[in-house]
Amino acid sequence: MEANDRVMQNTEYAGMYWGIVYILAVAAFLLRAANDWKVARTHPPDWLDVTTIGMGLIYCLLPLIFGLVFRRALKKEMDRDLMSLRTFQICSFRIAILLFLVYMGMMIFPISR
Repeated sequence: MEANDRVMQNTEYAGMYWGIVYILAVAAFLLRAANDWKVARTHPPDWLDVTTIGMGLIYCLLPLIFGLVFRRALKKEMDRDLMSLRTFQICSFRIAILLFLVYMGMMIFPISR
C-alpha cells in the first residue's frame, strides 16, 4: 500500500507545474523570437534564414503542443472509463514535470546562431 502512496506523492501540484510550463513556454518563445529578431536586423535575411527562424519558433512550442495533445487523449480515455482518475493524475503530473524540464533546458541552454 505504501508504493501506491509514493506514486501519488506531489500529484496535487500538477496544476502549478502546468502553469509554470505555460509561462516557460511563452518565455522561451519570446527569448527565441528576440534573438532571431536581433540576428535578422544585422543583415537582410534570405529564404533560408526565414525558414530557420520559423522552424525555430515552432520548435519552441512543439513540446507544449505534444504534451497538451497527449493529456487531452488521456482525458478522453478517462471520460470513457478506460482509465482511472488516479492514473490520469499521475500521467498529468509526469507530463507537466517532463515539459518543465524541457523548457528549463531551453531557457538555460538556448540555441544560438
